[in-house]
Amino acid sequence: MKNDNLILNVTFHQNSNQYSGILNHLISFSPSSGIPAFADKMLFDNTYTNIYFYEKHTKKPVHFRVLYNLVIDANQSEDPEGTIIESLKDYVDMDGVPVFKSKYKLFLPRSLNYKPIKDSKLTLLNANYANNRYIGLMEHLQNYRAWVFESFDYNISLETVDNAINEEIEDGYIDLRDSSNYCKSIIEFFIKRSNKKLDLDKTLDYFMGKPVALLRLAAIDGIEYAMDNGYEEYKDLLIGSYKDNIQHKENTSSIQMKTLMLPIRELSQIAYEKLYSECGLEKNDERFSEWHQWMFEGDKFMDETSAEALANIISKVITGQPYDKQQWNMGMSVILDFALKEKQDIDNGLQTYPLYKC
Repeated sequence: MKNDNLILNVTFHQNSNQYSGILNHLISFSPSSGIPAFADKMLFDNTYTNIYFYEKHTKKPVHFRVLYNLVIDANQSEDPEGTIIESLKDYVDMDGVPVFKSKYKLFLPRSLNYKPIKDSKLTLLNANYANNRYIGLMEHLQNYRAWVFESFDYNISLETVDNAINEEIEDGYIDLRDSSNYCKSIIEFFIKRSNKKLDLDKTLDYFMGKPVALLRLAAIDGIEYAMDNGYEEYKDLLIGSYKDNIQHKENTSSIQMKTLMLPIRELSQIAYEKLYSECGLEKNDERFSEWHQWMFEGDKFMDETSAEALANIISKVITGQPYDKQQWNMGMSVILDFALKEKQDIDNGLQTYPLYKC
């Protein structure tokens, strides 16, 4: 059975789980990739929507969750590579060709654990975040802890309230069955629970647009504590357990994200060309150049260590748009704070650059 067209992303157990949506997006530029290309503004959405395997008979795309669960099963198997190949063998590519006879290079939407497949004959791919750990943090949070970015706003669902807030309340729960305004009712509940004279409108205004995770904190430590210490507690939640110590191991195609995310196109292209060469992909230099120009906007962000340049990268990767105060959120502030420590060795970087506080 031919299976040299399957390329597996790997993550190292010493690190936090990792999968690069940025590499995935760049891979989609190649005509020899089995990933349909998307616009740059959808860069990170592609992690979930542009890895396509199809059902043999219906030709319907296999749902992301099916592929995700397949990777989980493989990681728990005694023979991960065999499990992956057996699970994929009945799917077809976008042309209706069985995947292991496909002319395309095919990828999965999550990483496999490296150690059990380290001697695989398949191509093993990983993103090397050395000297660009903030990119690794950002991609880890987007892929594996996406819930921490969920915003407290008028689109909040009952499911979110139950799963993200009520489960942390030990002495009761928020009942929204008769509520005409979920956000207001939630804040009223916590004010009443605090036995303090807090202004409802001001308190509601504080939490609006901030992460739902702050309401989890309020459920545990009280609403005043959440308002006084929310950012630092939230920052610790996002980065406190993040680990990225192992950058490369044998038999892996390791792509330097530090090089790739440089504003000088000729240098960035070195990492792009290695990615394509290691994966056996046909190049698309014109499309790469378009992406690079969009990401760095010419000479505007030539100092890669500047707060402006870092905020631009964070915003474009997460939202698909240049930095905009209206779209900027607390999760992005935390990533920038982390990046400023890495690039400028500044503690509490948002005190130095208050524009990016949220």
